[in-house]
Amino acid sequence: MNRALDLDNKLWGILAVVRVAESEQRGYLLTGDPKYLEVFHTTADSGLRAVAAVREAIVDKPGAPTRAHRNRALGGAQVRGGAGNHSAT
Repeated sequence: MNRALDLDNKLWGILAVVRVAESEQRGYLLTGDPKYLEVFHTTADSGLRAVAAVREAIVDKPGAPTRAHRNRALGGAQVRGGAGNHSAT
């Protein structure tokens, strides 16, 4: 649960960064004032770091079974044990 909350917080952080960058870009386009571009570039760099943090947070730990592997195994078990017999009638 803690990992999910951490990821949720990181994703909300990315959304906040995108909103600021969008606002600063709009300010520059409307006024031509380069101060908006400075904030835009700083915010965009921060956004790239935030995306990298999310990618790192969702990567499985080395040596642990991957989520995809666990999901495939679980799905296979459900198909074998719980799908029942489907016969064409």
